[in-house]
Amino acid sequence: MERVSQICGQRSLDTDEMNNASFKAIAQRTCVGHAYSTLVRWGIEVEVFGCKVQPGQLIHADKHGFMVIPKEDEARLLEASVYMDGNECSMVIPAARSTAGKTVEGLLAGIDEAGCPRSFNPYKHDIA
Repeated sequence: MERVSQICGQRSLDTDEMNNASFKAIAQRTCVGHAYSTLVRWGIEVEVFGCKVQPGQLIHADKHGFMVIPKEDEARLLEASVYMDGNECSMVIPAARSTAGKTVEGLLAGIDEAGCPRSFNPYKHDIA
């Protein structure tokens, strides 16, 4: 799957229009764009929020931020994603349903009923 996106070390503009076109962008800040501008470089390393990104690197991003996937982790990324999605569907989502008005004890009981270990750490489990 190919995704067209922008990673900019400075400012981005027209974010509403990009969002409506499913075009994703990460930048340090937004700016108004009613002036003449032109691209001067592309396909180069950029630094965003202190993180260096090379052209072609895989990136996971959402409205909360982004992370660059290390090259050595790319081969097992699909496997890890399927594993974590399974955990969320079988443990986290059932535990989070109907939580309004519950006490802390009730919330913890829901986690126990869903089979989610309270000290679950996905980074300590083998996904082989």
